[in-house]
Amino acid sequence: MDGGFAAEGGGFVELDGVEKVFDVRKKTGFLSWERRRVRAVDALSFTVARGEMVGYIGPNGAGKSTTIRC
Repeated sequence: MDGGFAAEGGGFVELDGVEKVFDVRKKTGFLSWERRRVRAVDALSFTVARGEMVGYIGPNGAGKSTTIRC
């Protein structure tokens, strides 16, 4: 056995169902605000095995940095 988690059924990094929602406020008048919820990450799941290289790409606003912070 090489001691890696992948051979044992687990991963070095595992995410299962990660979600992140932000409350965003927008000014609509002199004293009024509109609030809406923005889902930055929705039910993200993946596994990275020990020694595996991963690239993390996507368009602006796709939630890449938010996922890493989670």
